[in-house]
Amino acid sequence: MIGFFIIRRMNELFKTTKSVREATVPVYSCKNTGKKVTFRNQYDLAEIYDVENEKKEDNKLAYVCNQFIHCTTSFLFRDETRNWSDVYIVSDFDKQNCIWRVPVAEIREIFLRVSADYPHSFRMEWNPKKGDYDLSTE
Repeated sequence: MIGFFIIRRMNELFKTTKSVREATVPVYSCKNTGKKVTFRNQYDLAEIYDVENEKKEDNKLAYVCNQFIHCTTSFLFRDETRNWSDVYIVSDFDKQNCIWRVPVAEIREIFLRVSADYPHSFRMEWNPKKGDYDLSTE
């Protein structure tokens, strides 16, 4: 969770390039079965969410970071080799709609990509409508 907060903060401060800030992450959504998610039942994963019929989606990196930062429910799963394989995570904002499955391999790729990202130029352009500068890094 802390790592995703650091990524989000680096993006907000333009310490990453545009390609990282606008990156998408393949994740899988499992829709709510129709049950209201409450504090008492939020960990009944198979009862609340349709994990058998997940749908692949490409979400913005910032959105995925926010799911980890603001999570209300999270599960870490192992595969048949007993290695960590997937994280099921959902923020309070999304919990009534779906839960997200994020493969651990994708999480690894996110951190590798961000850690290897070194902006080589910084540009500021005055925006009179905002009364402030628009910033960009490449």
